[in-house]
Amino acid sequence: MTRMRTITEAIQEVKKADPQTAFTQTALRRMIKTGELPSFRAGSKYLVNLDILFDYLNNPTSTQPAQTIKTNGIRPISEKIYN
Repeated sequence: MTRMRTITEAIQEVKKADPQTAFTQTALRRMIKTGELPSFRAGSKYLVNLDILFDYLNNPTSTQPAQTIKTNGIRPISEKIYN
């Protein structure tokens, strides 16, 4: 059986396991938005599997590497800004 929780409930579970944690709702939300942590959407709420979350927090290097942003160099400015 999977233990699915909302972001708020997941943070409460983490704080229950470690009261001195610095892990916040903002950090969890960012991990979900970037795809670093899998989640499911139910209406307007995100649901997180607690087993996956705790596994990630215990072994952060075992997950996929961070995404790299590719750029095509410096973008030229089309208008003159000086005389």
